[in-house]
Amino acid sequence: MPKNLEGYLYDLEKKILIQEIWEQGEGYELLTNASSLYQGQAIFKRLKKHADERTQELCESMRIDDKQITKVVNLVRFILNKRQGLLKDQKIDQIIVCSIASILSINRSRNFSLGEIFEHYNRLLYSLNISKSIFYQGGREIDLIDYYNHVFLNQVEEIISN
Repeated sequence: MPKNLEGYLYDLEKKILIQEIWEQGEGYELLTNASSLYQGQAIFKRLKKHADERTQELCESMRIDDKQITKVVNLVRFILNKRQGLLKDQKIDQIIVCSIASILSINRSRNFSLGEIFEHYNRLLYSLNISKSIFYQGGREIDLIDYYNHVFLNQVEEIISN
């Protein structure tokens, strides 16, 4: 297969797994049912690879050091593997942004507000221009800060404190 076609297909897969499947909740369904089907497991493995790359891409655009990037990548992996409920009605990119904010605030390495992280995110290829002020929980809108403080941090507290 020609290299340019391979690259195009890889980018298309990335766009589908990072962006498209989260539009109607298919991403969350995929995560919760992945273990039951071989195809689901294969797609989940690819999704984790793209999430790792996406996390690294955003962290590098913010000039975060490698040690912190590793921590953010590990937190996103933890969420995909153990706290999949955080992805219900959310997008992976929103979880990545919250993961970056939590790791940076815990380690006090560099201070970026959630708004600044979203500015960096919106410069990425395939950014969704997702709202930096509204998240959804159970079908109702909540403010990003409330989501981050009362939902996200409660679910990942055990891993980020280690």
